Amino acid sequence: MSGTAIARGFVLDRRSLPQWLLVSVFAGVALGGALTLGLSALLLLAMLMSGEGAVYWRRVRGNPVVWCLAALYLCIVLSALWSPASGAEKWRHIEKYSRLLYLPIAVALLDSPAWRRRALAAFALAMLLTLALSWLHAAWPFAWARATRETLAHSHSIFKTYITQGMMMSLLALLACMLALNGRRVFAREAWSSSAYLWFAVALLAAINITTLLHGRTGQITLVANVLVVFVFGLGGRRRIVFLAAAATVFASLFFTSEQFRTRLNSVSTELQAFREHKAVTSSGERWTYAVVASEIASRGPFYGHGLGSYPAEFCRTIEPKSWCNKGEVRPHNQYLLFAVEQGVFGVAAMLALLVSAGSLALRLGCTDRTMMLGIVVTFAIHSALDSTLWIATEGSFFPLMLGLFAAAASDPHEDWRVLERVAPAPRP
Repeated sequence: MSGTAIARGFVLDRRSLPQWLLVSVFAGVALGGALTLGLSALLLLAMLMSGEGAVYWRRVRGNPVVWCLAALYLCIVLSALWSPASGAEKWRHIEKYSRLLYLPIAVALLDSPAWRRRALAAFALAMLLTLALSWLHAAWPFAWARATRETLAHSHSIFKTYITQGMMMSLLALLACMLALNGRRVFAREAWSSSAYLWFAVALLAAINITTLLHGRTGQITLVANVLVVFVFGLGGRRRIVFLAAAATVFASLFFTSEQFRTRLNSVSTELQAFREHKAVTSSGERWTYAVVASEIASRGPFYGHGLGSYPAEFCRTIEPKSWCNKGEVRPHNQYLLFAVEQGVFGVAAMLALLVSAGSLALRLGCTDRTMMLGIVVTFAIHSALDSTLWIATEGSFFPLMLGLFAAAASDPHEDWRVLERVAPAPRP
């Protein structure tokens, strides 16, 4: 986009200031927690001073995804009433889950395709910067990168953990695929955005980053899932077969050329066997233990759960040997099980309702928007099975923001409500 176009589009007033701050949050959530926190504080202040409260309410009140999220947050807050946790611990959890409110904020503020494209562009630019620095770190491990600070050999995470970077990178790969496959019909009219070769290169570099430059399997799993989303929902006819063949060729090449990729894929069964036989501390073994213990705790309070913030005490009461207490007392690395323990079946049902409502909305969107939103929903669902997604600061902000971006389309009364796809102008008579 040219500098003139940016200057023409950048109009700052009391109404647009919250929107620009929200766009900045989309970039900040991929770059740094302190940056996101500061921008979020300014965002809330700007919204209060905008005088647009009635307009915001009109946009969110009829949105089904917003109401499903409201039900989930209500379950979380109400569960504090029967929780044995201290007042400080309850408030800590309420504050952590308050990041869910990014979703209705995004629906309220992203009231046009232009704003939704700006927000998505902010995320994309932040991830392109992350991708470039991650490749640079592979050649020159500079000191301030996350992987260097955490002394992770053969890993090149920059701003976030390798798990978070891998997950977000898989969504960058999805976005790049959709830009490449849909060319001039998506995102913007500028030449750089319609270059299929450019975006295929970005998708390939992101895939290699996930499989060879990062530790962890979460990014690899979400990458495969997003490839399947593109195959099923984003393409048709011969293009679908060509895409699947190309994707299979890329994954096969990465598998045979990347020792780290092979090692991480093959290590799951090895880690579980080592844990069962010798109680060795492994990533897969820990997650299996947390899942078993959390399931046992949830079975003792299936309907209402044990209350907000109750998991640490219940885990330490249940786990054997007790030496594992300090290792796994924070969370069970599974958002569904965390809700099952603390909010019971109602919390799990509200979480599933949020996913289903977002997925149902996605099916009503145009092809490119549908594929992108379904990729976000699928990534959210998978990540929540592998970690306590909404409890973690970055993921707990990121997924409500991204779901809100596309859910905002449901509240847009304009004919051209799309995020990525543009409606071609009618020919002049």
